[in-house]
Amino acid sequence: MARAEFTEATKSVVAKRAGYQCSFPTCDRRTVGPGAAANEISSSGVTAHIYSASPGGPRGHGNLTEEELSQPENGIHLCANHAKLVDNNRGRRFSAETLLSYKALQEARVEREQQGLYAPIGWIHGMTIREGPVFANNQSMHFAKMNLIYGNNATGKTAIVEWLSGMFGGSLDRWRQPAWNLHVEVSYLNPEPNTLVFKMDDTGATRFQVNGTSAPFNPILVRVIHPREPQLGGVDDLQLMSAILDVPAGTTSALIDEIHSFAHSHVRNLRFIRSDERYPPEAGDERSYDELQRMVLVADVDGTVPGLIFRALSGREQERMIIEFSTAIARFSGRYAPTVLILDDLVNIIFEGWFDFYSHHFLDASNQFQTFLSLPATKLDLDAIRWHGWEVIRTNGSPPDVTVSQYPRSLGPPQTNT
Repeated sequence: MARAEFTEATKSVVAKRAGYQCSFPTCDRRTVGPGAAANEISSSGVTAHIYSASPGGPRGHGNLTEEELSQPENGIHLCANHAKLVDNNRGRRFSAETLLSYKALQEARVEREQQGLYAPIGWIHGMTIREGPVFANNQSMHFAKMNLIYGNNATGKTAIVEWLSGMFGGSLDRWRQPAWNLHVEVSYLNPEPNTLVFKMDDTGATRFQVNGTSAPFNPILVRVIHPREPQLGGVDDLQLMSAILDVPAGTTSALIDEIHSFAHSHVRNLRFIRSDERYPPEAGDERSYDELQRMVLVADVDGTVPGLIFRALSGREQERMIIEFSTAIARFSGRYAPTVLILDDLVNIIFEGWFDFYSHHFLDASNQFQTFLSLPATKLDLDAIRWHGWEVIRTNGSPPDVTVSQYPRSLGPPQTNT
């Protein structure tokens, strides 16, 4: 394969989508400005390859063709200093997944400013477990826009997302156990780097630090969207979906317009209707008034018969519906506040092509949130998943000495923290 070069037109597209500003999260350097003469401009920007332009490059070629490597999707706009930095040491510090996240974050910031929305920008960049149940000490991981936490059952996948959520207001009650100490550090960009530290001792007492200063609580706000596994029972579909999403029923109904407006949605024609509208009473109907008034969710879901009700869908199709509602909340929230979507104990059926099916869904620039998906170890093509832009964090071993491994695909087998 020959070296895949960007055309000048492609470089221009990448630069304009970045607002002629370096896409490195801690850099706000503009890359274009006045030149020496009144009719000249000066440009210091570089369109860097995310996946390498040639075989053997710092981040591999991600199984992309030469044509694909030359497209705007594979370019990130950086200042000259950060373009050099990301390629130093064969790109070991900056995986393709990380650069895809930086690109998406910058484009989201530009789009937000263009729309007149100047909400705080936030990004959970990494996490180190200094001490805690399940894990060996000092286990570190870095995060991208889309993150897959992957490993055997009971190896701390849920712990990682619960501790992340707990840093920003989620419940940590189940970790308040005698003889357990928890010490977690999180690096957070907004866009300046911040270090957040959470400690909980064996008495359940909690302490925070923000950039080395003690704090009674974490003052940095991140909205966490964490849908729950559906528990089909006596409630109607509107109450059920509201409970899964942990939002009022009115909010659930209002999300339908947001779902319909999203280009990558896999469901259409959603509506909540009364049971008696869907199934009109007939002579001898024994349903009570309350049963006739129950709300049912009807939709056209890709891959199945149009117009089915939620409870008539397969488990895979119900998950798809819940993901659509969850991403609608996160997408709207992300326009105004830093937002994280956690999919833990929700996705139980990974069908062939799942990551191809959903990667555009999560990576789209209009989805200005981070996604954390946890899955039990199963047969997955991890290289293919990374090619879709997912950062893969692997939990290994058994409690209380679980370790974490993470690696850019071009650098060989996982390197385990010690």
